[in-house]
Amino acid sequence: MDSSVEKSRPSALGSKLSRRSFLKKLVVGGAAIGVLIDAPQFQPDPILKPEKKEQLKMISPNIVMVDFAPSEPQEKIIQSVFPQETELIKALTGIDYISEDKIVDEFGSDFRTNQKKQDELFKKYPKMAIIYDALNRVGSHGRLVASAMQRIWQGAGYDSSVHIAPLQNALNASPVDFVQDELGNKGYFLAVSQDSIIDTLKQYPNQKIVNFSFQVGKIGFFVIQRERKDADVQLDTDNIILADEGGNELVYVGAKGISTVNGKPVGVTETGEPITPMTKEQYEEFKERKIEEAKEVVSVEHPYASIRGAYSKEDVEANLPKLFEICNTFPDKVFFVAAGNEGEDLRAIPHKPDNLVIIAEWNEGEQKPQHKVYGADLYVNNDSFHLPRGSSFSTAVISTFASMLLSQGLSTQEIQQKLQSATENVSYRAEETEEQAPIFNPSNLKG
Repeated sequence: MDSSVEKSRPSALGSKLSRRSFLKKLVVGGAAIGVLIDAPQFQPDPILKPEKKEQLKMISPNIVMVDFAPSEPQEKIIQSVFPQETELIKALTGIDYISEDKIVDEFGSDFRTNQKKQDELFKKYPKMAIIYDALNRVGSHGRLVASAMQRIWQGAGYDSSVHIAPLQNALNASPVDFVQDELGNKGYFLAVSQDSIIDTLKQYPNQKIVNFSFQVGKIGFFVIQRERKDADVQLDTDNIILADEGGNELVYVGAKGISTVNGKPVGVTETGEPITPMTKEQYEEFKERKIEEAKEVVSVEHPYASIRGAYSKEDVEANLPKLFEICNTFPDKVFFVAAGNEGEDLRAIPHKPDNLVIIAEWNEGEQKPQHKVYGADLYVNNDSFHLPRGSSFSTAVISTFASMLLSQGLSTQEIQQKLQSATENVSYRAEETEEQAPIFNPSNLKG
């Protein structure tokens, strides 16, 4: 599969953590937040006791989150409409819609959990199966992100709620494009309409912070029935590693010996021809490419749904301008947008709006962007907040700190400047270039 396709098994969005255990994970990581701007001491309890809640400083709800909204009221989430799953499925599937009653009659009431029945549903009604799988994965996303925000607020001594603008309203089912990938897997592209989002955001004139953890434009939903299977790869073991003048290791792949060229040692072939060396990073990419090329295409025993994001390498140029249009429509708001989790490369994007901040996750252990997402404006180490993987939760962190700064009277421009100044640049290799990643450090906001 293309690297921009996100498999749904397993998925961070489909996490089975209970609400209490999820909140507990957030609280444990909150110690890094307690130093913020003369905030009270961080509270370690998973659920704050009533007397502790009374000590929190209340912030007027100043965030609007564009996300999948719950179908029923939730604590600390403000919403005017409660989208129903059935209506959304009808809108997305159009003439291919099949009622749940009919599916139950044909496959049984356990069609969502029974593996064999899921397989049959994918094969017979792929479009319905894709939609059910996708909604099962993202339906609780808004609630989980809002819960993360709430615990970050409380960890810093604050309390607030978040407005949610249902993303369900922005899914435009006309047209729905049918496609096939290079392996013959069927897919459908649905549009997240920027016009609909603009109309929705006009209903929130007083919320100056927009948290957008999803992507604008066309998003692909695929039924994966064929995929590449790992195969044994015999890489050339005749490699010689030599250091250059700067002490950096160079790999001479397939070298049979060492010779001297212009006074420098180099790896050579059997006939003495010099070999062009690779850096260690290039060699790792070379190995990955060889392994990928050697994979064989096989039929999948249990078909599953996958998503290709709007900012994938193939689609970023077509979809980012739609996001820019939204930001330019509301110059008085600041937009904190998730970069994605599937190898998005945003380094070469055209000049973006001044009120747009694109956020990705940082892998502290490997000292590089998580999921090879390059070119974000800010990176967040989710582990330091004990958050699940994914740029959605990285974006929640930044949005919540922006909310606290806004409550102190800072303008949206000042907030962006303060957040950017609270970073520490870390170098990393992106393919063949050296890049700088601004890593958010909340302790730098103090004062």
